[in-house]
Amino acid sequence: MRARGEETTNTKLATGEIEVLTDHAEVLNTSVTPPFQIEDGIETSEDTRLRYRYLDLRRPEMMANLKLRSDFTFAIREALHNREFMEVETPPCSSPRPSARDFIVPSRIQPGNFYALPQSPQLLKQLLMVGGVERYYQVAKCFRDEDLRADRQPEFTQVDIEMSFVDQNDVMSALEEVLSDAFGRMGVEMPTPLRRMDYWEAMDTYGSDKPDTRYGMHLVDLTDIFANSKFKVFATAANEEALSSRPSTPRAPVPGHVPRSISSPAWPPRLAPRAWLDSLPRGRSINSPIVKFFSDEEMAALRERMNVEPGDLVMFAAGPRLLSDEILGGMRPHMANALEIKREGHDFLWVVNFPLFHWDEDRKAYAAEHQPFTLPIETDIAKIEADPLAAGSCTYDFVMDGFEAGGGGMRIHNAEMQMSMLKLLALPRSAPSRSSASSWRLSSLVRPRWAASPWAWTAYACCSPVPIPSATSWRSPRRPAAPTSCRAPRVPLAAPSSRTSACA
Repeated sequence: MRARGEETTNTKLATGEIEVLTDHAEVLNTSVTPPFQIEDGIETSEDTRLRYRYLDLRRPEMMANLKLRSDFTFAIREALHNREFMEVETPPCSSPRPSARDFIVPSRIQPGNFYALPQSPQLLKQLLMVGGVERYYQVAKCFRDEDLRADRQPEFTQVDIEMSFVDQNDVMSALEEVLSDAFGRMGVEMPTPLRRMDYWEAMDTYGSDKPDTRYGMHLVDLTDIFANSKFKVFATAANEEALSSRPSTPRAPVPGHVPRSISSPAWPPRLAPRAWLDSLPRGRSINSPIVKFFSDEEMAALRERMNVEPGDLVMFAAGPRLLSDEILGGMRPHMANALEIKREGHDFLWVVNFPLFHWDEDRKAYAAEHQPFTLPIETDIAKIEADPLAAGSCTYDFVMDGFEAGGGGMRIHNAEMQMSMLKLLALPRSAPSRSSASSWRLSSLVRPRWAASPWAWTAYACCSPVPIPSATSWRSPRRPAAPTSCRAPRVPLAAPSSRTSACA
């Protein structure tokens, strides 16, 4: 081996500054010409890469991904083991569950009977807890016969965690320590304790229950400004129910022209009519088809509330509080990506206090926001009968860089409380469908200057209150995603207030 000459050095290769001298060479086998180069940055279709997966994995970037996953899994295991968690493998074949979308496997020795592959080890791990395993975890393989998502396949791996004789703060603190250790092994600093953001604060400020807070474009409530507007769409939304307002937020200038990708996003049909592209100040004028309906007082209040300047773009949405939040929440990453807004560092936080119920318009009844076994917030127990939609739940999602990387919650361990919940829900034999509630709101969105790199992992945790284990999986399992990925959004309960808001 010797150093290469200056004229033959290849700085793009890790071994580009040396060369190996050989006495002889032996060809162990021959092959046809590979369908693509074994190197990073190849321009090859995904179908081709998957067809020749064994060649694709030889590329350095793919091998680095496998090593990262292996190292992080080991770091999680080590962190949990050091905190006296016990890893237990649960059986992969069990009985099918009602209303679940299980993959089923026919039994050879019992014709006509089937096994179900696990969606999660939930029931089995709870039995472990009852049996005295107070701190359990498992890197579990799970299967769900569901439509594909960008961040989850029908077959996936989750980190499952269960604890007994704890409260919500105990669980979140323990998980912060575990994650901080694991991320630290990966060279990523995660300062603890993590900040906690209330569910409605996340929705009303960022339009998402998994907000990326590394850039602005905050939603701003405009309900009070347009309560008496001549523009009936805004006035109707502003006066549907009680009014409220929120302060102005940071914004950033828009370039000389608005990219087409911002002006005409690919929204689902049901969302398109509810979003307005609006207010594009050019010097002293405002370019908008609806500005003619605004009074001078409304325009002045809008400018002040939104803190808009020439070149800023403002977007409005009017409708149910949650729906308008989600529309503008979908616009935030859409606009940030179109404008190539930089997102620096990593952003970690908890989103807590999710609603306990939402109103099911189809059934004309209350439905569980997560599932009917979620423990209500202690101070909200009295609200369950008096005002169910105002009751919060002991749930929490771990959010990283705008991705829901994990989630969990406390389970009801009191039989009387559980029966009261089931009675209120009047559960049918089949799972109820979800639909929007009746609260309305006018929202608007103003544009910014910050944004993010997708680096996330998938985990599930099941955490129990005292004294019996209870569980919720780290990722809020059956909650449909918000339209940040342009999927059909969920529309659970609208909070008890209606408003007009904006994002700049």
